[in-house]
Amino acid sequence: MSIHSTVRTLVAASAAIASLTCLGTAQGSYQTYRQSCAGSVGTPQLSAGVPFAGVVWNLSVTGLAPNRSGTLFFALRDDSLGAFSLPLDLAFLGAPLCYLNVNSDPGAGAFSLSTGSDPAGQMVVTFTFPNVPGVIGFTFFNQYVSLEAPPGRVLPITTTNAGRGVVGAALHRQPFAGAVCR
Repeated sequence: MSIHSTVRTLVAASAAIASLTCLGTAQGSYQTYRQSCAGSVGTPQLSAGVPFAGVVWNLSVTGLAPNRSGTLFFALRDDSLGAFSLPLDLAFLGAPLCYLNVNSDPGAGAFSLSTGSDPAGQMVVTFTFPNVPGVIGFTFFNQYVSLEAPPGRVLPITTTNAGRGVVGAALHRQPFAGAVCR
């Protein structure tokens, strides 16, 4: 290998490394979509700010019945759960107009967090995404399911709307040494 081809290879490798380390320039986002179903005290709503790597992020649910257990799902998909298309109307299980909005299957990469509402009917979870380049641009979906329902609902659950998040770079994040971000 000649010195010129070695230099070209090193320059190409440096450019590739610089482009990987500059993924930290990605903007994050968080939007809610799809519908919630009414619970015994109202219709719960999922909400959150924009998630950034290395920064504390809060996700909240309001409109829940006080002091009730529930589960928050983090998922990688919101289009299907096995053979079922999402959103899936849970009427066939006894919860009409309640929807499963995200793929809650751990085999599809989902995980759940058992939590509950406070005396005011709110739930807040605090989470920090690692501050590493591979997390920047990571897309996730979530939904909260509360174990309560209005009288007459056979399956005693209430479901929230869905959320879609994309992890952004922390505003104070600096590129790795030698990276040239444009």
